[in-house]
Amino acid sequence: MGVLHLGHDEVRNCRVLAWLLDPLGAHGLGDRFLRSFLVLVNDSRPDSTPIELSDLDLVRILVEEARGDTRADIVIYGATWCVLIEAKIFAAEGRQQLTRLAELWAPDDGELVCVFLTRDRHSSMISAGDHQWDRCTWRELAGLVRACLEDGQDAQLDQGHPGAAGRPAAYEYLRAMETYLT
Repeated sequence: MGVLHLGHDEVRNCRVLAWLLDPLGAHGLGDRFLRSFLVLVNDSRPDSTPIELSDLDLVRILVEEARGDTRADIVIYGATWCVLIEAKIFAAEGRQQLTRLAELWAPDDGELVCVFLTRDRHSSMISAGDHQWDRCTWRELAGLVRACLEDGQDAQLDQGHPGAAGRPAAYEYLRAMETYLT
């Protein structure tokens, strides 16, 4: 990311982050990073219904999904919930951006969970219209990625494992996150 001068490129970082969140991604993490992220989100919303963590291999993850004249950076669709991630690196929130996103992605049935991903955490939660946005930092995500990469399951990744080829890319992205985003 640094060599390509993409360390602060929001769209590219969201694409790699979505790849790491995908249980079927060729990173060898399975659903560990997604599960860790969802636990972090659940822990930040103690008074809300927790996101169901079963059947994570059935989630759909989209990047730059557009609705109307708005686009969501990352959307994670579960069976009964939707997690909407609005990521910022240096840009500020657009005028009523979080309100528009929450309104456009509110599911007819199920729960919408909104996460505002930034470089720093000024408050734990912000309101936008009728929706609460939980804050999360790139540093927190980097810590989760590091923990997942170093949790001892690497020994299972021999050259024949589908995730073996992507493991170096996951480590390289972790270094980029720690260098450019934290």
